[in-house]
Amino acid sequence: MVITTSEGDLSALKTADIVVLGAGEPGLVKPDMLKEGVVLIDAGTSEQAGRVVGDADPACESVASLFTPVPGGVGPIAVAMLFKNLFTLATQAKKERTPGA
Repeated sequence: MVITTSEGDLSALKTADIVVLGAGEPGLVKPDMLKEGVVLIDAGTSEQAGRVVGDADPACESVASLFTPVPGGVGPIAVAMLFKNLFTLATQAKKERTPGA
């Protein structure tokens, strides 16, 4: 299920096993909106009072079985995947330029 500003309702989060956030709305999701044991991946970032914050209230960690906080949650994963993809593309480009490879 996908919830956007024009579709869906945040009350549906209460039944979700996995929630991925990317709204860019500080503290949008509160612990009481989530199911106990949810996997909560917060990929939304914005600035609040000069700090980078996520879409999930940090207190959501108390109900989540896995929680990626902001900052420091998905950022390292994104960087690692960028380097993995860069390596894959460089390897493919080298094979294309090397005869008989």
